[in-house]
Amino acid sequence: MTERAILCLLDSPFFLFEMYCPLWVSVAANPRSVIEPITVPLPHPCSQASAVVLSHKEKFNTSLKQSVMNKQPGITQEQLATNIAHVRSSIAEAARRLGRTPAEITLVAVSKTMPIELVQMAYNLGVTDFGENRVQEALPKIAVFHPQGLRWHMIGHLQNNKASKVVSPFYCVQSVDSLHLAQALNRYAGEQGKRLPVLLQVNVAGEATKEGVSPAEAPILARQVVTLPYIQVEGLMTIAPLVEDPEQVRPVFRELRILRDQLRTELPANSWRHLSMGMTDDYTVAIEEGATIVRIGRAIFGERVKIPKEIEKTNEN
Repeated sequence: MTERAILCLLDSPFFLFEMYCPLWVSVAANPRSVIEPITVPLPHPCSQASAVVLSHKEKFNTSLKQSVMNKQPGITQEQLATNIAHVRSSIAEAARRLGRTPAEITLVAVSKTMPIELVQMAYNLGVTDFGENRVQEALPKIAVFHPQGLRWHMIGHLQNNKASKVVSPFYCVQSVDSLHLAQALNRYAGEQGKRLPVLLQVNVAGEATKEGVSPAEAPILARQVVTLPYIQVEGLMTIAPLVEDPEQVRPVFRELRILRDQLRTELPANSWRHLSMGMTDDYTVAIEEGATIVRIGRAIFGERVKIPKEIEKTNEN
């Protein structure tokens, strides 16, 4: 089989895939640049053909993974504006019920798996803080869209070997859950001459599927991390269990607030001003329990297309 025949064979399904699962703008504009074959001189024509196929398969799978992550339902600017207005109104109402001002709460729009066009649209509608879960998905977005005043938050689990990639593009890392990660972030922040704001992630509910230190371990980690010169500990973050009634997770938010107050007393050199807790289904309850940051995805951007587990596993931080 010739290389030309292989290219024709591969281009046909890729064309159908591109129609139904759009890639990033740059990929859609020049799909061959993404799957350009890399051939190496091999002694037999069949071996050379196999090398071309393998090269195409590997790069096609990478494109497929990114494309599925960004195949999201369309939303108009009017719908997005309505969603943002509703969320802001709910934040304000929850804050006022406790005698707080809406300005005390930062809205972080969770843009994971969402195309950059929606981020730009939300920014133009007044949203300035965006949260991403995966480094390799976030970096291309940040590279093409980083206007003045926009702040990117890393809210997903972060592996130590990716620490160098987040210090510069991200305003804050909300998911510090180990001393090793904090030390890595400190090292790279020091190399760049900056202090990196972070939150310590606490697994209050003790769920096996969630990251974060236990409430009992949190003070130990806090005492260690606050000594790092290029890390600025600003508070705590937690992810509550998914429940039908948000009142069921009120104790989770309350426990995080109590823990934060204890740390503020024990380690007064740090402000401990932030509690990042509350998402689409429970953010009003979180605000009533003291949240200063809420992370909202579905209520702003709509339901997400679920990523197949096989693809998600290959897209870890």
